[in-house]
Amino acid sequence: MAFFEKMLKALQAYYVKQKKKEVDGKTIDPNSYIDVDIEIPEGYNGMLLTVRAKFDASAASGLRVLYLYSHDGVNYDTEEEAVNAMNYFEMFKKGSEIQRSEIVPTISDYVRIRLRNLDPDYSITNVTVWRVLIR
Repeated sequence: MAFFEKMLKALQAYYVKQKKKEVDGKTIDPNSYIDVDIEIPEGYNGMLLTVRAKFDASAASGLRVLYLYSHDGVNYDTEEEAVNAMNYFEMFKKGSEIQRSEIVPTISDYVRIRLRNLDPDYSITNVTVWRVLIR
């Protein structure tokens, strides 16, 4: 068993790098968003993105997490383009704090994670985002 544990640790050391908490306990106002820009180092082709958020008990809509791509770090895909390409996920559970993880392809040099509050009346609180770049 020790051999397999060593092999697993060696593989993790090679394949999983660049862990970082990008957002820590932020609030997103109604009908608003926050952006997280991530430069992708050469050799990484995926990212495990984990988002945690708390939704108000009276909220009617949740959080849309979009990934917008750029090759220069200036010009990014629009939200409409991301939705059409299905480069997003949504999360919502009224009155609860939930977490969701997704694998995001890193097909360009830069990725902007846009966290959009879809609710017109209530803030989303305790928003926390972690990312792990994967080889």
